[in-house]
Formats: sequence, structure tokens, C-alpha cells
Amino acid sequence: HGEDLIVTPFAQILASLRSVRNNFLSLTNVPTG
Repeated sequence: HGEDLIVTPFAQILASLRSVRNNFLSLTNVPTG
């Protein structure tokens, strides 16, 4: 199953980007929405 080799790192990247975005919004106090 080669898809697992793609999905797992991709999911980790998305999680990392989401964390960075949340941290950035928290630091800058930018309202979401």
C-alpha cells in the first residue's frame, strides 16, 4: 500500500502547518472568521 507512505507524511505536514497557524494567530491576536 504505497498510499500510506504518502498520506502519513502529508497528514503530519498538515498538522504542523495547522499548529504553526494557530500559534501565529495566538501571538498576533487576529480574530478568526
